[in-house]
Amino acid sequence: MIATKHVLHVFPLHTLCIIFCCLLFPLSAQAGDSSEECGMLGITLKEVNNFTYRCPNTGDLPDFVFKNGTFKQENTSTDDPSMVTMANIVNAAFGKLLPGDQQEAAVVFVYNGGGSGWFYELTALTKKNGKLVQLGCRELGDRVQVNAMELRDNQVILDMTTHGPNDPACCPTERQMIRYALDKDQLIEQQ
Repeated sequence: MIATKHVLHVFPLHTLCIIFCCLLFPLSAQAGDSSEECGMLGITLKEVNNFTYRCPNTGDLPDFVFKNGTFKQENTSTDDPSMVTMANIVNAAFGKLLPGDQQEAAVVFVYNGGGSGWFYELTALTKKNGKLVQLGCRELGDRVQVNAMELRDNQVILDMTTHGPNDPACCPTERQMIRYALDKDQLIEQQ
């Protein structure tokens, strides 16, 4: 991510679309308020949408303290008070990633730290002693598209559109299935 001191207050069309969709269709609405259904699995959608996430890939950005699936905070580490860190949860799936009876959740969130990029992160959640705990975190890319996600065969399976070798940053075109499995609290891509 390239940080600049002077930020134009003009958003690219895809950025406005992401913001509009996240405001108009929050994750709970997309999932059809399935908190009771997810509760049977041990982790509720409400818990996913109101958790504090931290990923090492995000550098000096603050922990993402989500409230109802969104996060917004002014960047205090810059000279420009107009720079804001924003994040939204865009997808969650529930199922088995670890041995045992406990069900896990895979969560994708997207964030922007004030530059032009919108960075997607994949993380996993489980419960230990009744408390929600974040497991491995994996960077998915800048301005990629997560078309679908599911937990099957102890793996996170992502249907994504990523950047091909000649794609500009705004417009990924390469459709692929990517699988991740947890290994010692790390999300490892499977071949």
